[in-house]
Amino acid sequence: MIADLQFEHAKAVRAGLVWCARRVRLGGYLGFWKSVLMCAGRCVHGWAAADQHALGRTLAFCFAVIAALTALLALIPLYAVRPWRAAHVSSVTLFVYVVPQAVPLAIIFGLPIGILCGLRGRSVNGRVVASVLSAAVVITIVTFVVVAWIIPDANQAFRLLITGQEFLRRGDNELTLWELRSRLDDWTTPLRT
Repeated sequence: MIADLQFEHAKAVRAGLVWCARRVRLGGYLGFWKSVLMCAGRCVHGWAAADQHALGRTLAFCFAVIAALTALLALIPLYAVRPWRAAHVSSVTLFVYVVPQAVPLAIIFGLPIGILCGLRGRSVNGRVVASVLSAAVVITIVTFVVVAWIIPDANQAFRLLITGQEFLRRGDNELTLWELRSRLDDWTTPLRT
């Protein structure tokens, strides 16, 4: 497949057909990755079937519990603000800005509950443990990204929508981890001298 791609692309380039060469290259890339994904899908399906779909079941339970908890935790601040302060803003818009702050707490509770429910009644071997731990590490990295960058901006946007102002000074909840660190350094510097 790769040899055919190289041959057809070189032939089109020698003939001076630039767009044809690009089309051949793009089609070859798409065909290559399609075949890789098809082979990987077969391998993953066979691997998952050997473990009685323990990882898929565990991830499904984790995501279901995390989604339910996220929705519930996002509705709490939305319910507290909506009736009297945000009549001019869409509920959907407010909900979108509140969801990021609910995600980390939902993951803290949803991940262990999902793992317990997903692996209940299943034989757990080393491969299942490694897969579940790998998924947990990925989810932890996603949580870190949400906490470090997404929550501060979402909180600031939420505050601006609620107040209707164009600018508000960022509070502690609206600062990234690095901004919080620099603020902490500013507070502790006079104490060191």
